[in-house]
Amino acid sequence: MLNLKLYDNEFEKSYIDHKRIIARGVVLSEDNKIMMLKIKRNDEFGNATYLETSGGGVEEGEEITEALARELDEELGVKVEIITKLGVVDDYYNIIHRNNINHYYLVKVIKRTKIHHVSDGDN
Repeated sequence: MLNLKLYDNEFEKSYIDHKRIIARGVVLSEDNKIMMLKIKRNDEFGNATYLETSGGGVEEGEEITEALARELDEELGVKVEIITKLGVVDDYYNIIHRNNINHYYLVKVIKRTKIHHVSDGDN
C-alpha cells in the first residue's frame, strides 16, 4: 500500500495551522476509463489548468469512505463500489499553511446520478 510524504520546497515553511483529512478516488468508469476532474484556477498557487482525482474533505463525524462516496456523487455524479484502498499521501502546502492527509481508493462506477456540486474552475 502506498504511504508517501510530500514536502513543499517551493515556499518557505513558517507554520502549519491546520490538517485536512481528504478522501480521493481513482474512479474507473463502466468501460474501465479513469474519470478525472479538469481544474482551471488562478489563485495563490498561480494560473494553471490540470487534471486531478475527485474527492474532498472529510466532515466532522464522517467516515473516510462515507466522504468518498459523497464527494464522488457531488463532483462526478456517480455511485461507486470500493475495490481497494491504494494508500495515503501526506502533503504540505506552506503557502496556505496546511497539511493534507489524502486517502486514495480505487473505485468502480456502479450507477450514474447527476453532478450536485461544481467548485469554481472544476469540470
